[in-house]
Amino acid sequence: MSAVTFRGLSRPRDRACAVPSSSSGCAPSIFRWTSAGVIDFDNSARKTSATEELSFQNSRLHVPQGAYLVQFNEIVATLLDATGEVFVRSSSFRSGAVVTAGLIDAGYHGSLGAVLQVLNPHGVHLHQNARLAQIVFREMNGEVEGSSSVY
Repeated sequence: MSAVTFRGLSRPRDRACAVPSSSSGCAPSIFRWTSAGVIDFDNSARKTSATEELSFQNSRLHVPQGAYLVQFNEIVATLLDATGEVFVRSSSFRSGAVVTAGLIDAGYHGSLGAVLQVLNPHGVHLHQNARLAQIVFREMNGEVEGSSSVY
């Protein structure tokens, strides 16, 4: 890990979100899946699942036990000589919530998503812009061609 922790983290997307400059936390929007997705070998039949956003009431949301899609408010613009990873914050897993995400490709620009698994049988109460995860960027030895995947 190097000193590039904030390298690539930019302003939140169009929703209001106060992100303290001393925090590497990621603020979420939470969705439930409403259809099946299609995953294939060469993406010729790929289809992402439809989702429905869960609404915060009075800046709070009770999330029952289960699996959800998280869309973080922040936008990343990863440089060609860096990759990133999303890690769960300890306050999340102590409450029975786990965040799982893949590697952030070098050259990726856009918002990040992850899976939120609420393991606590009582669910979790999330406040709007709660920090569920943190991003760590790692500097690579050199530049690569960059991300060309469809997200």
